[in-house]
Amino acid sequence: MVRADINTPPILKTDSLTIGYLQNGEKRVVQSNLKLEIRPGEMVCLIGPNGSGKSTLMRTMAGLQPALDGYTYIDEKTVKSRSFKEMARLLSMVLTDPMSVGNLTVYQVVSLGRYPHNNWFGTLSKKDKAIIKEALEKVHLLDYADKYVAEMSDGEKQRTLIAKALAQDTPLIMLDEPTAHLDLPNRVDIMQLLRGLALKTQKAIVLSTHELDLALQAADRIWLMDKNQPILTGTPEDLVLNGDFERTFGSGNFDFDLNTGTFRMHHESQEISIKVLGNSVATVWLKRALMREGYTITEEPADFDISFNASAHTWTISRGEREVTCTTIEQILNELRC
Repeated sequence: MVRADINTPPILKTDSLTIGYLQNGEKRVVQSNLKLEIRPGEMVCLIGPNGSGKSTLMRTMAGLQPALDGYTYIDEKTVKSRSFKEMARLLSMVLTDPMSVGNLTVYQVVSLGRYPHNNWFGTLSKKDKAIIKEALEKVHLLDYADKYVAEMSDGEKQRTLIAKALAQDTPLIMLDEPTAHLDLPNRVDIMQLLRGLALKTQKAIVLSTHELDLALQAADRIWLMDKNQPILTGTPEDLVLNGDFERTFGSGNFDFDLNTGTFRMHHESQEISIKVLGNSVATVWLKRALMREGYTITEEPADFDISFNASAHTWTISRGEREVTCTTIEQILNELRC
């Protein structure tokens, strides 16, 4: 797999871009003076709270919505100056709009991606058919080619749209919330699929998402949006270590755990301290359960000590001279409630 090369010119970049909309003849600015770029082989995740302007930015960069000011360049030419046919050969986009092609088969939907490259009659050439087959293989839908879209699950429909974008064979792919309404296995599969495509095909992929944990694991770079704040860009790890993630999504009800890369809910404290002895996967999950119940985890002398016997897979709760043995975390929680 070839990684994105910092010396390669960006396939997309913005210059002093201002996004927003007109309301009663007045400009309503969402973000201004944006300078963003993405290179071939790179996957960028656009994340931010609801209302921060993610969809507006995606649509503006794609030329589906006019910019209030500034420019978006794709392959060193402004989007505004390109024809529809030129754009269709440079950019494929997957939106969150419902798919209203239930009377078409998967193959027929994916074949629509070849129309920008076809003649006036829309006849599929041998090359077109090979590209369609390859796109279906990449998203693991080749065996579903003759199945009607109406019969597909949400995850399979999303894969169909991604296959259509691949068949369009553009150097840039944009996806607006591609994992929306999918269950966890399908969300993970889609993110893995897109990251693999960026690496293997050297296509540039920009996607907006609310999947913060998956974006941290999959993205080469993140564009972090917040209301009334400049967009922050960088590798996921730098944005985490700089505290930008926590500031953007901060709340009095949770904080960001730097050790795990996840958000941790605040729970009402019971003012009881517990020292967990040992260092294993089991003790990690015990600590999670104890924090959810409001106990304070400490390395100092505590009200209770809990140790794990890995060979017997049992827990021992100690308080002074009293000891109780448990075999499950549920039993531990019930014992502490007594």
